[in-house]
Amino acid sequence: MSLVIGVDVGGTFIKAGLVSNGKILKRIQVPSLADKGENAFVDNIISVIAKLKTKRVKAVGIAAAGAIDVKNGIVINAPNTPQKNYPLAEVLRKEHRLPVYIDNDASCAALAEAIYGAGKNYNIVAGLTLGTGVGGGIVINKKLFHGRNNAGEFGHITLDYNGWENPLGIRGGLEEYVGARGVMRLASRVSAISPKHLFELAEKGDNSAKEVWEKYGEFLGRGIANIVYAIDPEVVVVGGQISKAWKYFGEIARQKTKEF
Repeated sequence: MSLVIGVDVGGTFIKAGLVSNGKILKRIQVPSLADKGENAFVDNIISVIAKLKTKRVKAVGIAAAGAIDVKNGIVINAPNTPQKNYPLAEVLRKEHRLPVYIDNDASCAALAEAIYGAGKNYNIVAGLTLGTGVGGGIVINKKLFHGRNNAGEFGHITLDYNGWENPLGIRGGLEEYVGARGVMRLASRVSAISPKHLFELAEKGDNSAKEVWEKYGEFLGRGIANIVYAIDPEVVVVGGQISKAWKYFGEIARQKTKEF
């Protein structure tokens, strides 16, 4: 029985699993130590892999946020970890003497949904991840489509050239409306301190909170419509922490997607 190790590298936690034929045999979750600097962070990843490693492990897969050079295994720029132009795959490969593959975390989520989840009965799947930021992935015939390098960065779809500005000074991107910053902008007149809190208010029957989620659904629908126009997928799978509030914005998003 061949085994692989999968590692989700986040700014708060590193989550890893020992996997056989799609079944997770063992899990580990530890604080990432991202705030301790690059060396401590990478040493932590090495340690997590070592705890799961056996002689039967054939490869390691890494899911990381941000821009990834998939071909060369380099983290170009990560929004929540202390890595820039860092050859993470090579470092781990030398340490553990195993093949190491790295890709964007949202792309990995899209691939998982296409193989095991909501997209498993479709050949062309678009994945959209809603969280602190907005990521995505394109899967064709159960394989990730990278384009030249990083296809599927749906968070940068432009909704309004004069719209809300991101930290790089670029205006109107989808991420600024349906990522965490966008939720809080829409909720400026509601006493919510986070998207999670806004969801909790809606659960308690707060009509203002529900209206915010409905407006959120309108923006999301416009973004999904752009995805559909661009790649014509058979299905769009929406995930991420914010998707937990789906019941308050999902139907609006569907309606707006059809309208656009």
